[in-house]
Parts: sequence; C-alpha cells; structure tokens
Amino acid sequence: MRVSQDGRAGRPGRPLAGAAVAFAGILAFWAYAIWSAQNDAPRPFQGTAAVLVVIALWLLIGLVAGLISKRMRDALVTWAASIAALTLAVLVANVVEPDRLTGDMPVEASVAFTAIAMLPPVAGGHVFGAWAARRSRRQA
Repeated sequence: MRVSQDGRAGRPGRPLAGAAVAFAGILAFWAYAIWSAQNDAPRPFQGTAAVLVVIALWLLIGLVAGLISKRMRDALVTWAASIAALTLAVLVANVVEPDRLTGDMPVEASVAFTAIAMLPPVAGGHVFGAWAARRSRRQA
C-alpha cells in the first residue's frame, strides 16, 4: 500500500479493476478471433478495414480500462493484462487444436509481435480514458 499526500492508504481496487476489464476484453477478442479462424467463420471486414476495426477495438478496451482506473500511470498494467490475455488465448487454442496454429512465424514470435502492436492502442486508450475521467471529475 502506498500512502497518499493526505495520509490515507491508496487503494489498488481501481487499477486492478481496469486491468481486469482489459484482460477480459482482450481475452474475449482473441477467443473469438481464434475460434472464427479455426471454424472458417465469415468475416465482415477484410484487409485494411479489418486492421482498423481491430485497432479501434483495442483502443476502446484501453479507454474503458482507463475510465475505470482513472490513473494514467496504470497504462502499462493494462497493457500487461492484455498480453496475459493474449498469451492465455493462444495457449488454450494450442491445447485445443495443436496443429491449427502453424504458419510461417513461430507462435512465440507472433505473440511477441502482437503484444508490441497492442501497446499504442491499448495503453494510449487507457491514458485517454484516465485523462477524460480525471477531467470530468474536476469539472463536477
């Protein structure tokens, strides 16, 4: 526990709740993405539109986590929770169908690349959400 300037102990509830929202959102996103790829489900977006939708979803997940957390410095915690969700989704998919996640790139490299790609939208969305939450609190 940290002690704030007025002597009260800080509560880890909000940062953990923000991280939990990011974890659940990213896990649901990747679970659906992997499931739809394995079952050849129709995709409503293709090409550049699909990439933009993915980035928008990651940004939205980070935004909601930031609105809950209300602290900009928790953006990396939100990103770490997103990486944990991504890793869990890939591990579960690999256990369910080990032959399905094969390609030109090793799975570990793919997870690392995706984790790096998730940093700007997830952490940026978190920072923007925390800024908006703090700004609305000051105006109230």
